[in-house]
Amino acid sequence: MIDIKKIDRFPDNNLQEGIKILDDLYWFVRTEYKGNIWYIYFGDILMFRTDSEEAFDAFLYGLGITYIIYPSEIINVLHEELKKWAE
Repeated sequence: MIDIKKIDRFPDNNLQEGIKILDDLYWFVRTEYKGNIWYIYFGDILMFRTDSEEAFDAFLYGLGITYIIYPSEIINVLHEELKKWAE
């Protein structure tokens, strides 16, 4: 069992919203499922792999929660600063 605190902060409790938040901050998250293995890439870098969908979800939710706990004003400033480097 995995119990994720603050999950209610995700819009619609949706994992895709967490990925969108990460991508808005230039994480370039990409996921794959093949051969009964879940993969998470940041850009072209394999960051995580597991045979457990529950662990896969928990990893992504955990990353998103890192940013969801901050007010949107802070995330907007962070996005603008990162944008200078990424574009």
